[in-house]
Amino acid sequence: MVVTLSNQIPPEFDRPNYAFAAPRSLYADVSPELDAPVFQISGPELFEKCISVWGDQDRTELIKREDAHLRAHFVCTTRFLHFKDDIFIEIVPIGEHSFSVLVLSKSRVGYYDFKVNRKRVEGWLKLLDDSENAS
Repeated sequence: MVVTLSNQIPPEFDRPNYAFAAPRSLYADVSPELDAPVFQISGPELFEKCISVWGDQDRTELIKREDAHLRAHFVCTTRFLHFKDDIFIEIVPIGEHSFSVLVLSKSRVGYYDFKVNRKRVEGWLKLLDDSENAS
């Protein structure tokens, strides 16, 4: 099941084992933990770039993609304890020709994750931004 992030921000997204990134202009009322960049490419292009860049990461598996809704679900296995973390993404319009990505990374077990999810989302957003700037 893919979480529809644009319609439903998880009520517990501020838990220590969650990381949530969104463009602050879109979610000013909830102040996401991380600010997602805005890209001047089409939604489908950004979605393909996310799938390509992030799906290529170590210990990352693309579980489901919904091309019609520009949503995807990845699972990452943590390096040392091999816990599974779920990462949900959704591409959202920011303006007429601008798009961004919502990213929710959360641990399946436990309450505290030593900021693994936050570091992952920060790293993934940097990879995406770097790949777009390299294009």
